Amino acid sequence: MSIQLNVRQRMFAASMIGDSHALGTHWIYKLDRVEALFSPELGLQEPAPDTFHPGKHRGDQTHYGDQALMLFQFLHANEGEYDGIEFSRFWLDQMKSYRGYEDTATRESINLLTNGNRYGYLSDELGGAARMVSTLYWIKDPVEAVDASLDQARLTHRSPRALLVADLFARSAVRMLQGDTRSIIDILRSVRDERAAQILAGDPEDLLVAMRASIQFFDLSLENALKYVDGSPREIASGLGQTCHAHHALPVILNILAKEVDYREAMRINTLIGGDSAARAMLIGLLLGIRAKPDEIPEDWYDAWKARVWIS
Repeated sequence: MSIQLNVRQRMFAASMIGDSHALGTHWIYKLDRVEALFSPELGLQEPAPDTFHPGKHRGDQTHYGDQALMLFQFLHANEGEYDGIEFSRFWLDQMKSYRGYEDTATRESINLLTNGNRYGYLSDELGGAARMVSTLYWIKDPVEAVDASLDQARLTHRSPRALLVADLFARSAVRMLQGDTRSIIDILRSVRDERAAQILAGDPEDLLVAMRASIQFFDLSLENALKYVDGSPREIASGLGQTCHAHHALPVILNILAKEVDYREAMRINTLIGGDSAARAMLIGLLLGIRAKPDEIPEDWYDAWKARVWIS
């Protein structure tokens, strides 16, 4: 029996279940260790006690997913209205009692925001971009959804590369939600071309212009991604990299999207590549979830996912 979800519910589930799928092997770089821990046939798995998220269990989220849930809960309480300053206050308050993993971007952002800065750490990782599934779930106006997706990303990850990725993925997701039926890579390329022209126009109100973001970063990432489109997870890990930094994470994400495999297979490949599999899974799941068929997200994965209560 297929899971009965609307398109935004599938998008949210696919992104957040992707994060949960990565929980047991997240940030493990030795592929022999990843392969020893990960059993694809089991779907969501109980993490080993000596991995990076102690106290977490099957169906929980990594710290990326936990922060996406914070954003979801903020928007739920405010009936889908996003206010960046208010979310910043809410996020800081939530982090006071948070007992999950705090990465460098989170710790440094807490310090910056506490000391009166509007935005957080100059990180080029994709944890902030990954949270956008919550803004895209709640905010139906496309311009407002994109603006909120970028603003919330800046809370913890405000480097030009991180914001370029957030911008291109948010705009691509909006197009897909509006019914664009082209391949995901073709949609991303189309958004890239549109944004390249706008960056060239030099509007100082455009965030990517203000941040001096380079569209060539996306171009190089896609070029590298396609070199390994037929590669195994080990070949992708070796050729494209495994770290949380955008110059590794984006090419891997694009590589998996370019393979045009279904959701289950995309998550399997992503997990077996190792490293920062969780943020990658959230962005891959964001776009694949919009396209997912009713039975494409495995029912046992959905049933094991604890945050399903928010969309049930």
